[in-house]
Amino acid sequence: MPWRDDAIYTNPVANTVLVDTGPLPGRRTLVLVFVWADTGIEAILQLRDATNGATVASQIIPAVLGREGGVEFTINVAQNQRFRVLTRADVTGQVQASIFTDRVD
Repeated sequence: MPWRDDAIYTNPVANTVLVDTGPLPGRRTLVLVFVWADTGIEAILQLRDATNGATVASQIIPAVLGREGGVEFTINVAQNQRFRVLTRADVTGQVQASIFTDRVD
């Protein structure tokens, strides 16, 4: 199961991309997303189109002080679509996000 994460961000501004899967193969995919912060925040999970030019769907993920928020789901992903997690607003503190993906047969 590929694991994508990035740095721990300190004081990121609104719409900072915390993690991006990059283009994914077209297939049924299990997706696990975790967001951690040392303060209360809301992050946004986005499914992006194959050109990364538009958001196909999105979901807010809350993270509470010192505890991760997360979602798990299975979805049909079109060729080259991607997932990414962004901050919804400016954050005063630290935040990190990870996305795990796996093929579902």
